[in-house]
Amino acid sequence: VIKLLEAGIKLNKSYQEQYRSTKRKLERAPNSKQFSFNEMQIFGKFDLFQRRVTKLIELFSTIDQFTVLSEYNLEGMEPMIDKFICVKKEFQSKNND
Repeated sequence: VIKLLEAGIKLNKSYQEQYRSTKRKLERAPNSKQFSFNEMQIFGKFDLFQRRVTKLIELFSTIDQFTVLSEYNLEGMEPMIDKFICVKKEFQSKNND
């Protein structure tokens, strides 16, 4: 899942780089039709989506780290690991559309 989310972030960056590259090329050719688009209108929702995806990546990375940690019997960690397992099961059982 994390790799797919990271691919979405990379796609957003690529779109924006390509947009700016094309805009620069057009600016160097003043006789051609110029871009008059508002970047915020074009990429604003995608940027917002990217921020949400970044938070999800952090969440899934933390879950992965705690899952590995829970496999080891570390002294005094049992209550925290039990709580983590409960929270993870609760999260998995929710319909997160």
